[in-house]
Amino acid sequence: MGNLLLSVYKELQKNNPYAHEYMETVLEKVQVEKKSSKLTAVINSSRLLSFDAIEYFALFMHEKYPQFSIDVTNTFDKDNLSEKD
Repeated sequence: MGNLLLSVYKELQKNNPYAHEYMETVLEKVQVEKKSSKLTAVINSSRLLSFDAIEYFALFMHEKYPQFSIDVTNTFDKDNLSEKD
């Protein structure tokens, strides 16, 4: 699973217009359930990512794994939440 996370993260960084938003993020989990055709990804970041960045990631995962339904969660450090977030 670690190799999958690294390969997805490296591939995501190529030509990504939101790469600056992903600089302090960790792709914490990618879980694939083949029986139910579901893929779950958890991104952990120091601050809340923009909706566009999350949508870009979800579309990226959908193109990479079109046979799965995709759930993406952005967990973040609530202590760093500011008014601009």
